Amino acid sequence: MRLGLNHLARMEQRLIQSPQMIQAMQILQLSSLDLAERIDQELVENPFLEVDEGASDRAGDGEVGTDADAGADGEALSDRDRMLQEFERLREFEDGRSSVRPDTEGADRKHEAMQNAPARPKNTAAVLMDQVALLDLEGDEREAAELIVYSLDAHGYLEDGLEDLAQRWSAERRDDPDGTGALDEHGLDENGHDEAWLEERAEEAESQAGTFTPADALHALRIALGRMRRALHPAIGASNLAESLRLQLEARGLGEDDLAYDLVDSHLEDLEKNRLPHIAKETGATLDEIKDAIGILRGLDPHPTADYGDEMAETIIPDVMVEEVEGTYEVRLARRGLPSLRVSPEHKVLMKETVDRSKAVNGRDEATEARDWMRKRLESARWFVDAVAQRQNTLLSVAQAIFERQQGFLEKGVKSLAPLRMQDVADATNVHISTVSRAVAGKYVQTPRGILPLKYFFNSGTTDSAGRATSQVSIQERLKELVEQEDPTEPLSDDQLAALLLERHGVKIARRTVTKYRKALDLPSSSQRKRF
Repeated sequence: MRLGLNHLARMEQRLIQSPQMIQAMQILQLSSLDLAERIDQELVENPFLEVDEGASDRAGDGEVGTDADAGADGEALSDRDRMLQEFERLREFEDGRSSVRPDTEGADRKHEAMQNAPARPKNTAAVLMDQVALLDLEGDEREAAELIVYSLDAHGYLEDGLEDLAQRWSAERRDDPDGTGALDEHGLDENGHDEAWLEERAEEAESQAGTFTPADALHALRIALGRMRRALHPAIGASNLAESLRLQLEARGLGEDDLAYDLVDSHLEDLEKNRLPHIAKETGATLDEIKDAIGILRGLDPHPTADYGDEMAETIIPDVMVEEVEGTYEVRLARRGLPSLRVSPEHKVLMKETVDRSKAVNGRDEATEARDWMRKRLESARWFVDAVAQRQNTLLSVAQAIFERQQGFLEKGVKSLAPLRMQDVADATNVHISTVSRAVAGKYVQTPRGILPLKYFFNSGTTDSAGRATSQVSIQERLKELVEQEDPTEPLSDDQLAALLLERHGVKIARRTVTKYRKALDLPSSSQRKRF
């Protein structure tokens, strides 16, 4: 057998994504809220990038002016020296030679853009901690309340009991008696205390750490949880749904002698499966008495922290607006919160002056380094402005293609929602289907029918008996109507619902498809919907 080396030449085509292409795809996928944050970040880090205050005079809603190649004949900056110093500071900051950011109060346009950006919503834990701060807890009890807040699950339940928390807390106190974390590069902890102060506090805490037993921790946790339940919610920190309901009933003065309490204690599974006759037989209560008790339970909160949940729903910012104007629907981009950007028209002059200054002070090598740094920043600014403009233009064309095909929804509502695939929109806009997917991801549209995710308008469908295309969403809406109109004492089975869809709407689907749609709508089965 003979071994050897051979050279083989061949031609092939491959798509290699450049950093600029990756950045453009990332920006396309951002929501308005995330894009506003990204713009703020770029405004701070790139001195060549600035807010174009005159863009609103040159462009209408939904249009984006790039101004990426603006010349030096633009409006002069009010303080060129400040800009030159900003260049030098940013370059030194990136090189690690400076860790302190000086006050740049003169950058009014950047500051205003950041001030007008929408704030990020608080999560449940942050909202609860704001409430805990009002309880005037001190020392161990305040620390216990914080431990409880950050141990709650998404529904406000405390899966680990207070005893387990007490054991962990006591052990952590022994391992870290002063309760401080690592120091930063300035020798300060997260609260701004220096090492000498911390050592003094550590000595005091260490002398007491051995006396902080699990029993002490449990005592502090019980006091904190009691205060939280009185002030925030009577069932916060419950271990499960049953305990949560019991705590709320006790807060209303109901106890073991009351039927509602007995239902929670012994018949929750029967309630979930709507076995009211079985409950009546077991408890000796009448159906009317059981219904009254169920009415009490329906007034309770299954999730104790629901009122303190994320505020994200309140901060949805539509990316697209659809409005009726003189009988036709116009699609445009929502501009609120997103400033227009441009590359500074002074970039050529500023580059020359910065290089000259660096050369005079530090020599030719430093000047070359400064010129290379500025060229990279200038290229980055141009690419970012173009990427934002491309995102806006792509999003607008995709939205227009969607609503050209969803006129029925705009005019008549959900029942007239047409089947639509992403591939259909990709073909209409001459882009790849992955571009359409990124364009609609996390985006919302404000229509005359309400604010909805753009992805809502993509759905599969079937044809009715007349050959008309019917979307899955419209079928589900008709199914929901049939259930809402049924006799609650004789609810319709899935077979009956399938027959009615064919009889009344000409839509032929199998019983198992009805079951799938019913579950997707969170509609109970016929046995669970039955009212006695």
